[in-house]
Amino acid sequence: MRSGSWVPVVRFGEFALDARRRSLSMWRDGSELRLRPKSFDLLCHLIEHRGRVVSKDELVAALWPGVIVTDDSVFQCVRDVRAVLRDEARQIVRTISRRGYLFAADVIAVDDVGDGACSQPDAGLRIAVLPFEPAAADGDGTAARVIAVLVQLIDARSGAIRRASEHLAGSSTTGRDALKAV
Repeated sequence: MRSGSWVPVVRFGEFALDARRRSLSMWRDGSELRLRPKSFDLLCHLIEHRGRVVSKDELVAALWPGVIVTDDSVFQCVRDVRAVLRDEARQIVRTISRRGYLFAADVIAVDDVGDGACSQPDAGLRIAVLPFEPAAADGDGTAARVIAVLVQLIDARSGAIRRASEHLAGSSTTGRDALKAV
């Protein structure tokens, strides 16, 4: 059963996971990463229950219901996940001695905007950060910070963001006219 906080399409670090499509990819370029089915299920379960320690017994019950498996089955899945995520330092999937595993990466829920929301940047998507009056008279850099966050969230190399504020900075163009230009 899924908890209320589970979102089937998420991003963490440089990775994107779409539980409905059973895909794990690099979110910037959409390149697919391969995981065995049980390893993928383990990753989904850890993300679903992120922020708390998940015991080996809970993982066995969730991934192999009604089947007797050894701790090594869980260990192999964790090892697979860490290898695919290049988590040699165990900063994403942490082992909590004698208790279980903790998914420790920050997770960003991705709204369902159609097929491929997670795996492929939408070449038609455009976000424009238009010039606006800064709160402080000397300018507080808010627009630059907003742009920097957007660039991190959406792959700028794919052309998903057009930095309209740079083009329009200092002009008298209205927001409505700027939107037409974009």
